[in-house]
Amino acid sequence: MSKRILLTGAAGFIGFHTAKVLLERGDEVIGMNNLNDYYDHRLKLSRPEILNKNSKYRNYACLLNQVLLQNLRQLVYQYHL
Repeated sequence: MSKRILLTGAAGFIGFHTAKVLLERGDEVIGMNNLNDYYDHRLKLSRPEILNKNSKYRNYACLLNQVLLQNLRQLVYQYHL
């Protein structure tokens, strides 16, 4: 049974690979990212682009996003990385 999962840090190294595994097993992943300049910004921008190729991935950068808040109503699991 697939799950709807909020994954913070999906653009980071660990979060990106976690998202890939979750998507491969059929889960829906809602990715939250802080696109700061802690490390190469190009990596943080390219990883969500790769994940967006999967129709079960949604990327958001702000908790104030109304679409995100609607999706969170059915949230089952959260991973904070």
